Amino acid sequence: MAIFNWLTGSRPSLRDVSDWTASVYNAALATPLAQNLDALMKAKFEGAASVYSKAMDAEYLRTHIGGGWHRLYDGGHDPFGAWRAIRGALPNDSTAEEILAFFREYWHDLVTTRGMPVATFDKAWLDSVCARLADNLGVTSAWVKDMLTFTSTEVGGGIAALAALLINLKSRDPERYLQLCGSLGVSALAAANPITATVMISALLLAASHLPNPDQQATGWRKAIAISKHAGRRSGLIVKGATFSLATILTMTLVGGSIGLAAGAAVSIAVPLTWISIERRLKRRMALQCAQVLVTEVTRARYALAAPSRPT
Repeated sequence: MAIFNWLTGSRPSLRDVSDWTASVYNAALATPLAQNLDALMKAKFEGAASVYSKAMDAEYLRTHIGGGWHRLYDGGHDPFGAWRAIRGALPNDSTAEEILAFFREYWHDLVTTRGMPVATFDKAWLDSVCARLADNLGVTSAWVKDMLTFTSTEVGGGIAALAALLINLKSRDPERYLQLCGSLGVSALAAANPITATVMISALLLAASHLPNPDQQATGWRKAIAISKHAGRRSGLIVKGATFSLATILTMTLVGGSIGLAAGAAVSIAVPLTWISIERRLKRRMALQCAQVLVTEVTRARYALAAPSRPT
């Protein structure tokens, strides 16, 4: 981590900065701070209604389907539906005007607190899915709908995550790569951010496809044990990264406000430092115990060889 390197006197790398930025920013999106940021983006960038935006909202204006979540159902806000609505808004506008209007109106809706949907869904079907998830897994319908939409701030979180993971791909440090995946995974689930979630899942699939065979020569049960050990090691690294992110999110949520953001950033540094310190102490203690056992056994063997044999 960047600040860890500053604290230890070494120069931070681009990978350090990108890892820390992606982790802290995505953790912040999983807290009430995200609502404040979304409100700020809306106040600054949301535009006035136009003939194009009314075309995108046509189904909602006609039926009022879905209420505040109407963009999931009205067919005018997913990328393809928005383009169709804008193309049919005016009969004599040029293609260049339509392209410009598409990006402008899409951005104006993206900066709102509900954002834009990943696709258009049938309301009855999605309601039934939400009901089943709530009954079987305790997942709220609001979380499901939030996971199916994304805001401008969540797009920023996905871009930060993608940049950090791509930079990590160039390094030969799978431990940090998997820890970052774990950290981003917890943040994506807590924030119901489909962009970061997609990036993280893609990164895990990429890592799985490039995992080296633990033992090319092993067969049967030995190969199964080797693969199991490597899988367990990698799972532990993902859990470790998830722990770091969870501590950051809890701190930001409990403290709140700008102070909570600063406290969460501090925790994102302190928890890994503490973990590293504990691991080093455990390794030193284990090395010392192994050395003591080795000295004891060597001493016993030496005295056994030096002892005179009894006459028969």
